[in-house]
Amino acid sequence: MLAQGSAKEMARVSGFIQEYPSDRQPGTERTDVYLGYDSASLYLVWVCWDSNPHAVRGHMTRRKAVTPPDDD
Repeated sequence: MLAQGSAKEMARVSGFIQEYPSDRQPGTERTDVYLGYDSASLYLVWVCWDSNPHAVRGHMTRRKAVTPPDDD
């Protein structure tokens, strides 16, 4: 885990473009991503803003089974 206060040193990425509903246009909702690392790990923090957060819904879906490759 990053040391306390390290978030201030993380690189911030923003200004994403969207693919849907309008391809190659600025995102309709703001998204900020913070990138950081130490000698053992890479850290990514996504901050996804929503103008109507009460409308956000989560759905559980069954995923396709993932099987390890045959190494014979």
